[in-house]
Amino acid sequence: MDFNTVYAQKLTTADRVAALVKDDDWVDYGWAIGTPVSFDAALAKRLPELHGIKFRGGILCHVPEIFKIENQAEHFCCCLLYTSDAADE
Repeated sequence: MDFNTVYAQKLTTADRVAALVKDDDWVDYGWAIGTPVSFDAALAKRLPELHGIKFRGGILCHVPEIFKIENQAEHFCCCLLYTSDAADE
């Protein structure tokens, strides 16, 4: 089986991936331009029905859709990490 066949078998939609997220899951959100834009929008639609979701990521280049839902604290917490040489001075 060649690479293209394997790749095609694994392709899915952001909505299908968002449907896999369950209460109390950890979701890695990437860094900078690696933030999953289509998944973010799909998950933001589902987030009001979920609770205890924990997001991990850092250095965002845009405001994620998940930050725009109402009553954020009821549904998720966010752990954004970053590093800086400034902390060493």
